[in-house]
Amino acid sequence: MLRRFIVVFFVFSLIIPFHVNGQENTNQESNPESNQVFSGFTGNPVIKERFSADPAALVHDGKAYLYVGHDSAGVNSNFYDLPEWNIYSSTDMEKWTLEGAVPRTIFEWASGNSAWASQAIEKDGKFYWYTTVFNPAQGERGYSIGVAVSDDPVKGWKDAIGKPLVSNSMTDNPPGMGAEPWDNIDPTVFIDDDGQAYMYWGNTHLYYAKLKDNMVELDGEIHQVQINDMQGSFTEAPFLHKYNDKYYLSFAMNWPEDIGYAVSDSPAGPWTYAGKLMDATEGTGTNHSAIIEYEGQWYFIYHTAGLPTGGDYRRSVSIEKLYYNPDGTLKKMNPTASGISGSPELLQVESDQAFVHHSNQDIKLDSLVNNQTNFQWFTVPGLADSGEGYLSFQAENRPGYYLKRNGTSLILAKNNGTEDFKEQATFKVTPGIGNKEWLSFQAYNDEQLYMVQQAKDSLGLSPIHSIEEKSKATFSLKKADVTGVTLDTETKVLEAGSATMLRANVLPVEAPMKGVKFYSSNPNVISVSDSPYMSQDGEVRAIISAKSEGTSKITAITEDGHIAAAMVVEVKEADKKTTKLKHVKVNYDPATREVKIEGFLKKQKDRLVTTRVVDPNGKTEYISQTSTEKNGKFTFDFISKNVSSGEYKVKIFEKDLGEVFQTSFNKSGELTAHYDFNTNFNDQTKNFGTGTITGNRINNEGGNITFSEGINGQAALFDGSSGIRLPNGLIDTHTYSVSLWLNPEQLTQFTTAFFGARDESNWISVVPRGGGNNTLVWSGNMRWYDANTGISIQPNQWTHVAFTVNNGDILVYLNGEKKFSGSNFPDVFTNSDAVFGLGVNYWDLPYKGAMDELKIYSNSVLSEAEIKEFYHNGIHQ
Repeated sequence: MLRRFIVVFFVFSLIIPFHVNGQENTNQESNPESNQVFSGFTGNPVIKERFSADPAALVHDGKAYLYVGHDSAGVNSNFYDLPEWNIYSSTDMEKWTLEGAVPRTIFEWASGNSAWASQAIEKDGKFYWYTTVFNPAQGERGYSIGVAVSDDPVKGWKDAIGKPLVSNSMTDNPPGMGAEPWDNIDPTVFIDDDGQAYMYWGNTHLYYAKLKDNMVELDGEIHQVQINDMQGSFTEAPFLHKYNDKYYLSFAMNWPEDIGYAVSDSPAGPWTYAGKLMDATEGTGTNHSAIIEYEGQWYFIYHTAGLPTGGDYRRSVSIEKLYYNPDGTLKKMNPTASGISGSPELLQVESDQAFVHHSNQDIKLDSLVNNQTNFQWFTVPGLADSGEGYLSFQAENRPGYYLKRNGTSLILAKNNGTEDFKEQATFKVTPGIGNKEWLSFQAYNDEQLYMVQQAKDSLGLSPIHSIEEKSKATFSLKKADVTGVTLDTETKVLEAGSATMLRANVLPVEAPMKGVKFYSSNPNVISVSDSPYMSQDGEVRAIISAKSEGTSKITAITEDGHIAAAMVVEVKEADKKTTKLKHVKVNYDPATREVKIEGFLKKQKDRLVTTRVVDPNGKTEYISQTSTEKNGKFTFDFISKNVSSGEYKVKIFEKDLGEVFQTSFNKSGELTAHYDFNTNFNDQTKNFGTGTITGNRINNEGGNITFSEGINGQAALFDGSSGIRLPNGLIDTHTYSVSLWLNPEQLTQFTTAFFGARDESNWISVVPRGGGNNTLVWSGNMRWYDANTGISIQPNQWTHVAFTVNNGDILVYLNGEKKFSGSNFPDVFTNSDAVFGLGVNYWDLPYKGAMDELKIYSNSVLSEAEIKEFYHNGIHQ
């Protein structure tokens, strides 16, 4: 249960309220006994006293139960160590009690600390627990599925059949898994309304089978399942549930693992991919979800590396609220520090009303940017002192990362659990030294140092002397929650064939998360444009188009808080359309990025004209409305911040137009560097210098690069022991494109073709042969990311490879075809001196083969059409 601490200071009889999300610490032992209630501050992870992984959940007799693996690996371990499963219960989803532990050894035929993912379910008063364990049996060696049974959800568990329910010989193991395959893992069981039970499981391959009424035998054959329209690849961790006569199959996909989901009208499929529920979490490659309804609210349960020293083999269970959209889709979520029980806040400095936010490890001050979660902080009792008057600031969108002292600077860093870290991340709260109605924060055990705005956009610690410094050391904590939303349009009656603009505004105005999505209850009557547009002042806009006579309920739902507003719009029969547009002009100025759209509505004054601009990727760039002048003229003028190159489509709407008017303008990608390798390593744009030859690593010397026949003239020929060091700073933004041709003589694991690094812990790499022997764009190792194409380029033939990154959204192309689409790609190039190389990095075997036509676009995102053109132009040289 959340309790709000109120810290009260009596200064000149003034009472200053200050709120911290939390509960009193009770200093539980690291190995708590059963029936111990865990407290500490609320928020995620929900289990803080030990590591927990692969959650499954069950609701029974008014209680929610969590079944988790007990991660017990050491800090430097390189594999999973799970000797037991832990069972927790809760009556509020916030406070969890350890009810018991069940050892892996209940399955005598299994071995090792292999208490991997599991799920429990109840049927006819009995409880069945389907588990993953290691099976050492000859001919079956690898991971198998066992089943235990009990009359109680916590105690009395026994092996139900004394052998595996599913073992290796029963399935066709995926290639590359070796002698101990792990495709038979992660069981999930669902009982439909007719009493039929279904079990899904798998890694790489997804399987399902029916269960007999006794719940401990398969009923019929095992089916391998394909998910239609899948954008990515199935990895593991399926979970099946039902809502409003629809079946939902959630699962881990790609690597590191996102959580995606598919829908079906039957628990047996066919399944159609419906989108992502959560992007990969920080610090661990795996994720594993469970979805339950408890007391009228749906919940999404997953794991992260949020605890101190957490990682791939030391994970922790977290919970978010799950919401269904009006069209039955599931709302995508982000991992949060506050979880289901807390409230993130904004930290504002008095001096110039700027807000504190984080960018990678840097702490900055800036005006509030709409829809940016890195401005939100989850305040908790002080890590070093949880008493009144002390707090710590945890980044809401990076659970486990805290605002921390680093000398007289402040940075964002992962809590490593040490006393030193706790002290550096704890601050004493005092009445504001520049304004007693606000707050000031002192360094723990060093109260002469105050948190203060140092330069215009940075935050640090310093003694305070002047009046100006006092203002810069005075802050306010403000609620960041969305509390409401308004929905409006110029008319609620449209004629068939017409369109107008829909507007939504979240409340309060200061709420940073202003995202809104729109839904139509009857798309055949009224459709809503995809990808809403957010204006500079935070208003969210969409186009509603009248299709046919009737009515439709239009609903706006906030991305933060899932708060809804709705209106009913009527469509009536259209009158004859007589209006025409004349002299429409669209001008784009690449120097200023200004877009100007103007035209005339013949002899029409004060008529409402609406426009929508769509970028080359189909996303809305701009939506606005204006009224015509006396002569019928209308004008739209905006600055395009979109970095995508290609054709931008412009649509103009007016209720008496016979049809939507369409035109377009183009943006060209701004080429940053072009290395064509025609007998030299010069940048043909002359923006950067010449590449230099290295030895077998990017940071040494002594190699040899020659030239051979290429795609266009000569190509650079790499001998397998040399590389090319390119000039620093080729890319210095989170929006960029890279295009090159590769003709490898041989493919070696993890060898790089194109490499860029901020440092040895933050880098990207184009890898011809990576995980699963596939071609991928790889990033690590502060946070691992595999943009895996699912196929491998071939040796001794030319392949065009390109990828684009647009503020975390990554697309990878092979020979002009999009092979990977993902989000949350790491922001590596945060400074202007990143290192770049071809064929070499700091660790792996160098590239052997030819390379040609490297093109780099910093701050430009190439369109799919442009990348296809690069490919076709290359093969027709």
